[in-house]
Amino acid sequence: MLRPHGEVHVSHKMGGPYGQWNLEELTSRWSLLLVDRSDFNKHEFPGYCNKRGDGPRCDRPFPLGASCSYKFRRLGDLSETKPPSSSSSSSLGIPTVAPSLGADWPEQSRMMHGHQEDGIRA
Repeated sequence: MLRPHGEVHVSHKMGGPYGQWNLEELTSRWSLLLVDRSDFNKHEFPGYCNKRGDGPRCDRPFPLGASCSYKFRRLGDLSETKPPSSSSSSSLGIPTVAPSLGADWPEQSRMMHGHQEDGIRA
């Protein structure tokens, strides 16, 4: 469970089929909104070793290529925002700040994803 005002950090490869996963849409299904995106640099994480995770070579590393780290927060926790990052875009040219949302966003999101007023999925 995510604590109030907590964040979910995801590092994700950008090219190939990975860029088509659309993490922002996937996480919005659980009321998570992108608040920051930055280039991933494995040298900032001593001991980091990427693994394939599946198949006969699941324990073998793979070339990282262009990768980003995403930070998500729960939609209800956005009223108290953190200071913005020092840059408004990554070196890949990807914006790092969340888009502005209209006042009807929470209800709009619930309806888009099949949630009723009582929180039960339709």
